[in-house]
Amino acid sequence: MTTPPPLSSISLAIPEQLQALPHVLDLINTFLMPKTIDAAVYNDLHRVVGAYGEFRLWTVGAMDGAAARGRLDLLRWLRTNRTEGCSTEAFTGAAANDHLNTLMWLCFFYPYLFDLERDLTTAARHGQARIVDFLKGDVLIAGEVEPAMEAAAANGYVDVVEILLTEPFVQNLTRPLLAADTQISLP
Repeated sequence: MTTPPPLSSISLAIPEQLQALPHVLDLINTFLMPKTIDAAVYNDLHRVVGAYGEFRLWTVGAMDGAAARGRLDLLRWLRTNRTEGCSTEAFTGAAANDHLNTLMWLCFFYPYLFDLERDLTTAARHGQARIVDFLKGDVLIAGEVEPAMEAAAANGYVDVVEILLTEPFVQNLTRPLLAADTQISLP
């Protein structure tokens, strides 16, 4: 395996006296080089991926970051061309940032990573009414709704609380109402 090319900005930032010492430039380059290529992937830095993709580790972070940004095109490409997959962070990122199509795609291809209570609560905590409305259809027990209602109430998302109140499974409103009253999340 060959070594990756040096970061081009290093020579611009280092004084000329130090540039004469190649081992110093190598150490700085090694220190500044990220361990994974993930951020370059989900931020569409094609030149960086092209130059360093084969030298940097690919992880689930690439797909997680793409999901949090709603990059369904990139998720499809990663699933087809890479084997790393995603983590639960992909689901929470999509739910928190109102990327419904992305969340639906993740649920279809990675159903074993989906956790209704976690993702419903994440969406409610961030006021993502559209995601909450979509996910509430899968609720089977009250315990899955109450943490989400508490999170929405604690953060002042009345519209989300109203959506969750339409669920027949909501039984105990004490904690959500206390959270709404004090604007804090109770343990």
